[in-house]
Amino acid sequence: MKPLIIIALSSVFIFTLLKKYWGNTRTFTQFTFKKAIIFAAIFILIGFYDGFVVVVTGSFILFVLLVFGFDFLSAAGNAKVLNFASNIGALVLFMVLGQVDYVIGLIMATSMIAGSYT
Repeated sequence: MKPLIIIALSSVFIFTLLKKYWGNTRTFTQFTFKKAIIFAAIFILIGFYDGFVVVVTGSFILFVLLVFGFDFLSAAGNAKVLNFASNIGALVLFMVLGQVDYVIGLIMATSMIAGSYT
């Protein structure tokens, strides 16, 4: 999977560098049936990827939303919400399965809050 991730991230990076003003304006109007199917299929793949790899899922979500014509601010906001929902879903599943180490989780959460505050 590492080579695939490196290729995907490099592609997103290069594409973003070449399109400096990408996402400055919203070009999205509405979904046609075909666009909606493609959009759903891509997000199913991203969800599958998120379940196995987790790394940079938010960037992939952002990239797809920009490709579909969202402006950068809307795409970033939606990507954050979707990524957060995915993470909460995974947390609930792991809690139900009894696979959460709460001590380590609380230490990490406290450290992340302190780091963000700092």
